[in-house]
Amino acid sequence: MLKSITLIILSIFGFNISANSSTPKDCQLNETFILIHGIGGSQRSFWKMKESIEAKYPCSKAIEFSYETRNSKKTTLDFAKKLDKLISNTKQTKPKDINLVMHSQGGLVGLNWMLNSFKKQKGFHKSNLLRLNRYISMSTPFWGSDYALMGKTVFYSLGVEDNIVSPFGKKQLHYMKYGSSFYMNMIDYLTSEESDDFKHFLKNDIQMLNIIGAVPLPKILADSKFAQFYEGDMVVNVPSMKINFNYAQTQNKSYSPHNIEIALAEPINFASESYAHGAHLKMLPNAPGIVFVPSSCIKFEECEHRPFLNLINYVETQNVDSNEEIHESIRGFDLHVIVDLPKGLEDLEDDLEIVALDSKDESISLSRYLFRHTEQEPLQIIDNRAYFVFKGSIMTDAIDDTVHFDFKIKHPQIKSRIIRTYVQKGRITFLKTNVQKNKEQKSRFNLLRFLGL
Repeated sequence: MLKSITLIILSIFGFNISANSSTPKDCQLNETFILIHGIGGSQRSFWKMKESIEAKYPCSKAIEFSYETRNSKKTTLDFAKKLDKLISNTKQTKPKDINLVMHSQGGLVGLNWMLNSFKKQKGFHKSNLLRLNRYISMSTPFWGSDYALMGKTVFYSLGVEDNIVSPFGKKQLHYMKYGSSFYMNMIDYLTSEESDDFKHFLKNDIQMLNIIGAVPLPKILADSKFAQFYEGDMVVNVPSMKINFNYAQTQNKSYSPHNIEIALAEPINFASESYAHGAHLKMLPNAPGIVFVPSSCIKFEECEHRPFLNLINYVETQNVDSNEEIHESIRGFDLHVIVDLPKGLEDLEDDLEIVALDSKDESISLSRYLFRHTEQEPLQIIDNRAYFVFKGSIMTDAIDDTVHFDFKIKHPQIKSRIIRTYVQKGRITFLKTNVQKNKEQKSRFNLLRFLGL
């Protein structure tokens, strides 16, 4: 009785106090959001995202996960173990109460955590993974970034193991290079039957969203044959920001060096995709930093940060809000080719190459990736496997057009192999194949060497 009288008196004097004043009014969500920054980033990368989430969902909390991004000895696996410890120490509020919101390399930390937790690797707990509700990446280079080349060409060009000036750890940059052992192992796993249960988990047990940042392009660039070079957030290209990919594989280990083999690509999808105007970092007036949420978003009704609005819409409705104008404008594609090599080939770095074959079809324009055009040398050779990358633009107007791409694998000591596969706007296509030694060429080579010629 006394409590009720007190509440009435306080309300008369304008105090808005309810009988359950310790409980926020809006408790539609009682979960934990873990914000994971990217390489070279920090908690400041998200600016006011933590405060904006907690203001929007008073019963939830947001935790800014930080890791040693400048440490050259550590990798995303080390950071994933640290993430597992954080989740173990986070109070559970309901069966599925963890949401990962990840920027750039942060998405790879989260992916590593999911995979190793699912496989019950040392240092990980599958019970923590079962708490995961949403996996939301923002501008994550799932399949590599040219940005990572800075490790080899700038900060670690002299072969040093540590550079106190570099804001990026050496191993972290190496793992984000196209064709790194990290990516090759990931592709091998995700395209094998061994991963069927894990893929089922990604598709059915959690909500996955890839938010794809894109800087607005002048029409002259968006319509040009070099569009692929500019599409993205100024650090990561659009195809790499999607965990979804197309996969093709040659069926026969024996082949004719003169016939075209057709390797059909099938889509492998895990996540929904949301396009939004945004730069990788806060640096352009016409595109916000993809995760740099301004203080105006603390009052949600005043928020105009589109990537954050897309994130919140997905959390509340599971529906994908996306800028279809960006989607329709994308022309770029990637083709990544992994070639199993026979042992004993010589001069692989100089003589092994893939050549895109001339075609009367002008629907494809290849970019001069790494100052090349129709011919590509391997970006990586690891354990008798060579990794090649072609980049280009599809010049037709239809959305998600798929166009055939013919290429030849060449080396003086192998039987050339000609393959046709298909590439698609805004997607990466991975193709696995193999080559055989040319026995006739090998015999001629040995004879010339024996004669000293």
